[in-house]
Amino acid sequence: RRPIRKKSFKEYFKKIYLYLNLIRRIISIYSLKNLILGFVTKRVLTSKKDLIIVYPNEDKWILHGIAKDLFKELTIQNLKVNYIPAKDLGKYLCSKNFLFISHIIAQDCINKFPNILKRSSLLILHLRTISKNQVELLSRFKYIFCQSSLDQMRLSSLGFLPGRVINLPVGVDNNLFYKTKELSDREYDFIISTPYKIDDLGSHYWLRKSTPLLVEIIKKLSSKGYKLMILGENWEKCNFINKNIKIFSPSYEDKRHYINQCKCFINISVLEGGPVTLLESISCGCFSITKNCGLGHQLSENFNEICRLIPNHTNPENLTNEIIKIYDSFLKSENEDKFDSSKLQKYTYKGLSIKLKKIFFE
Repeated sequence: RRPIRKKSFKEYFKKIYLYLNLIRRIISIYSLKNLILGFVTKRVLTSKKDLIIVYPNEDKWILHGIAKDLFKELTIQNLKVNYIPAKDLGKYLCSKNFLFISHIIAQDCINKFPNILKRSSLLILHLRTISKNQVELLSRFKYIFCQSSLDQMRLSSLGFLPGRVINLPVGVDNNLFYKTKELSDREYDFIISTPYKIDDLGSHYWLRKSTPLLVEIIKKLSSKGYKLMILGENWEKCNFINKNIKIFSPSYEDKRHYINQCKCFINISVLEGGPVTLLESISCGCFSITKNCGLGHQLSENFNEICRLIPNHTNPENLTNEIIKIYDSFLKSENEDKFDSSKLQKYTYKGLSIKLKKIFFE
């Protein structure tokens, strides 16, 4: 027989420590905090907001504007809606649905409050910023909204379930952007809207926007007698000397007045989510020439009388000649009179709010 040995206090303390550590690990696995939150939210779910739209904390421009415009239109649809910065999400965890404007804040918020994932949807504005590591989490959201049919196809190829990936373009505010002048009364031939960021270190913004190519096209068009308006910051750095080039940096609310001075909007970006200015220009009655990126193909099919795709030339001379050819051909045609502005309704925030209501509540 082994001798009976009394256990020391040190051994008892070690055993207690091991049990306490095991309990701590079990609690961390099941996340007691989120279990309690989940239980509470289920009990009071029906009495809270129908939809909470969440935007990044410090955003004061595009994402905040999208959230605000959708909020206004959804409220008109007799829904209980609110739009909030991500830092206030904890106050609204009992709501029925959540729509995150940006996949980055969506990921952060779901990591913090995993119990709301089944009630959460996501608007992805730019696929280029999604990493492979994020795909698995983002594919678990209730619905994934994207700006264009091209993005819808790309998301499906990444493994997102097709029935849950829905085309929802960033809308146009038709209370701000609408036609005020006939094309024949407009002073400028072409309008270009993008900031000049060619010197930004560590950014490929200038490459996506084709900025060096755009500078050459502006020079060539102006030298041929066409009048151009450029909207955006920092273009003064180019030191254009041609009197046919005018540069402005209007506010969002004043942008319509500038667009309505121009006949044709040009977009030669190779990678875009929208661009939303393409929609705004069409809404203001501009003829539009765009490369096949973002909403380009979609809008060229829906509004083929007033929106045309341009081949992806990289040579400034060839691209300039193609722009002039398409532009002059349009001016000689009668397509302007055939344009049906009512088709724009599904791209307005009112149209998008009706679509969201059907998806979430019907």
